[in-house]
Parts: sequence; C-alpha cells; structure tokens
Amino acid sequence: ISARPGREPPGAVEADSSRDFGLSSCFEERAPPLGGDFGMQYAMSRCWTGWWGLEDSAVACLSDQDIGGQDMLPAAPGSPVMFVIGDSHANAILPAFRVAVSGSFWIRKFTSMCGFFPDQYYDDDPDTFRRNCLGQVRGVKHALSRVLKPGDVVVLVQAHFKVFKTSPSGSYNISSYEKHILELRELVLHRHAKLLLLGDVTGIPSDGSECLPTWLHPARSECTTAKSQALARLDPYHSILHEVASRGGHVFFWNFAPLLCTEQICDHLVPGTNSLAFFDTNHLTEAGAIYLWPYLCAFLAQSRVVPTLPRP
Repeated sequence: ISARPGREPPGAVEADSSRDFGLSSCFEERAPPLGGDFGMQYAMSRCWTGWWGLEDSAVACLSDQDIGGQDMLPAAPGSPVMFVIGDSHANAILPAFRVAVSGSFWIRKFTSMCGFFPDQYYDDDPDTFRRNCLGQVRGVKHALSRVLKPGDVVVLVQAHFKVFKTSPSGSYNISSYEKHILELRELVLHRHAKLLLLGDVTGIPSDGSECLPTWLHPARSECTTAKSQALARLDPYHSILHEVASRGGHVFFWNFAPLLCTEQICDHLVPGTNSLAFFDTNHLTEAGAIYLWPYLCAFLAQSRVVPTLPRP
C-alpha cells in the first residue's frame, strides 16, 4: 500500500500502554504472510458460489478443511476453526481474516450470492433460485450444528442493503432477519462456540475503478460521500447486529466502517494511501481488505474473541 505524501495509515501508531493489547503490535509484531493468490477471492468456486450452489456444497465446505479451506494458511493440528459465512462481502474481507488469524485458526468458508437469510427472504425469487438458496442456508445450519467445537468462531458478513429489500409478498421483514440471526446465535452458543457479526462497508457512489484517472478518461467526480452520511446509512443494520451481540454470551459485533473513512469523507481510497479500497461501489479490493487486518487483529484480541494474540 503506497502512502500519500505526508500521510500514513491511521492505525500505524504507538500502542496505548494502558491497555493489555495495542493496535500497533499487530502492525509491528506480525508480517502479513501474503502467500497464495488473494486476487482469487472473487473467482467462483465450490465454496464461493452463485445461486446455483447446492446444499451439499455448503455442508462439504464447512465440514472438510481440504474443501472449505483452500488457499487458507495452515494452523497447528487441533487449532480451532473460523467459519466464514455470508455473501460476496464476506468473500471480499476474507484476506483480512486470512492474515489476522494465520497460524492460530483454520479457516473454512461458504459464501454465496444467496447469502445467509431467513427463508421468507427468498419467497419472491424465481423457483430454482429460491430452492437452491434455501438449500444453501439449510446446509450451513446443518454443517455448523455438527462440526462446531468449543473455541471455534462463526463469522457472518453480509451486504446491509440486502437486509432491507422490499418483499412484494410481504412475507419478509426486518424482524424476520433479527429472529434469523438470533437463531444462529443459539445454534453457535449451544455448541459452546463464538459468533462474530461484522458490520458492512460504507461503499461509494461510483465504481472505485472509475474513480482513478487514466490517460483516456478523467476520474469520476462522484466518488466521495460525507462520513456522517455514509455511516448513517449503515446505522439501521448495525443496530440489529448490536442488539443481538448485546444479549451476552460469546457473541461479538465489529463495526469497521469508520476505518474506511477519513475524518470527514468516505471515498474510493484506503485512508492515508493512493491504493484503491473498492473495485466497484461496495466490494473491497485486496488492498482494502489487507488494510483492515491489523484493526481486526486488535479487535479479536481486545474483545477476547480469540484467547491469545496470534504470532508469526
């Protein structure tokens, strides 16, 4: 990540000596193990699929490390597992998890265009789409109910705007979603595991790739949003996640959206750099995800989502 003159990523600061764990320790004590091809996070596979993915794919990806953990860094035998579920936004932020917990957790994922929503969410979709998406959600629940062990962590990441879609039939509403997440909470806690609910990205008005000037085209001007406005759009969704996490137990909520903004605006660049943070309006680039990893590392340690700070 190339820094702009006179600026540096805001997390690269001295640790607060009054805390057990400082953010700078994630920067200074761990070098990101960047082996593998992070650019593949958007290439469709069995464990990152579209609506055509089937129930058995979800089960296989979350049950078998060789399938669901492809391209992930190894951990010691017997290490806990981090299960990443959700939609394309989960896939986009996955490189941050890959770095932050390397060596301490195995990672398995099943992410899909269907996401992880209550059954009513798909009522107005075409029959084949609906049937396959219901199967995927059912497969995720089935796998987690069988394979979760104490110390494991389930991570849910989804696009906030999908939660508030309009349902012509009226069968789906926001309370349906909250109930759905509460059911996931009960499933995870019943297995003595932990649940991490991630907020969503701020997003930008135009595709990030169109916000960088080229010799043929000038940069688009519609690439920034006032920080207050961008964060306010996320508040309703984040309130749901915060409410679920506030019920206690090993359930956590991480709102990373402010980290993608400067003090006043949210735009297409990683703060403090000239690196592109979004390749479209709402999906992180590899650089955007990697930028977040030290903050994720600090959150996991400070909130005790993980028992100890991962070491190289």
